[in-house]
Amino acid sequence: MKRLVVTLWILLGSTTSVAQELLHGMDVQGNLFTVDLTTGAGTAIGVLEFSGSATLAGYNEIVHNPISNRSYAQERDGNFRLQPFDHITAAANGAAVDDDGSWHALEFVGDTLYGVYFTQPGESNFATLNPNTGLPSDIASFTLGVGVNVTGLAWNGAVLFAITNGGSAQQGSATSSVLYEIDRLSGVTTEIGSTGMRAGGMSFGPDGQLYAGGSGSNRGQIWRIDTTTGAGTLLGASGFGQGQGNGIGGLMTADRSAPPPLPPRPRPTVDVPTLMTGAPGLIAALLLIGLLQLRRR
Repeated sequence: MKRLVVTLWILLGSTTSVAQELLHGMDVQGNLFTVDLTTGAGTAIGVLEFSGSATLAGYNEIVHNPISNRSYAQERDGNFRLQPFDHITAAANGAAVDDDGSWHALEFVGDTLYGVYFTQPGESNFATLNPNTGLPSDIASFTLGVGVNVTGLAWNGAVLFAITNGGSAQQGSATSSVLYEIDRLSGVTTEIGSTGMRAGGMSFGPDGQLYAGGSGSNRGQIWRIDTTTGAGTLLGASGFGQGQGNGIGGLMTADRSAPPPLPPRPRPTVDVPTLMTGAPGLIAALLLIGLLQLRRR
């Protein structure tokens, strides 16, 4: 009996935690939440506090690296920084990195971070981005229409999808967001179709379906997107991203059973003595060596 109990204890103790992959969303104001894939309703996790000094405080996008288990939030225009954060608590998880661009769409393909940024409305640059240095490597540039910018990228293991913001009301081009396929090597875009909504972010969920978070007239809503036609189906309101100037900044899927690693610790600096700063110690050492030599004689 005792041997059976010990065996059961070993078996139970050796089991690993079951993955708990959930769709996460963050509104422009930094509220992080999980998403119900049936109703679209959000459950609050916490708030990623904004540490920058830009006039437009908040976040454009979130993205998760399933290999390193690290998550990042892109700060809004004017601050241009990538902020690592803990997807379990929403707290910052390291120092923000300057990336000097208006990145509204980010997605990891393996360990490579792809993104779309623009320097002025309507002109998009497709690139890879080093999340540790903030340095981009441009692949291609393209224009999808007046005031039209890419606000989300999503990878399903075979195809990289992009979704637009639906244009700008100020520039008379406000329409529904359009779903595209984008070639990772060339940056060439292929239009799939209109979504019937205005998107602020996009991600595949743990169920393999494509989801978009609403902005503009659809702010705060969660939609399911058909990858073959682009057509969107409203699930419901998330309860986040409400109010003028708000909306869903980004969506991502992450495992809530696995806390992210801590940020790397800075290497300690060691002062190397010079002839000037280390003179007293050097003189003492030489005197000691001299005394030892005299004793040996």
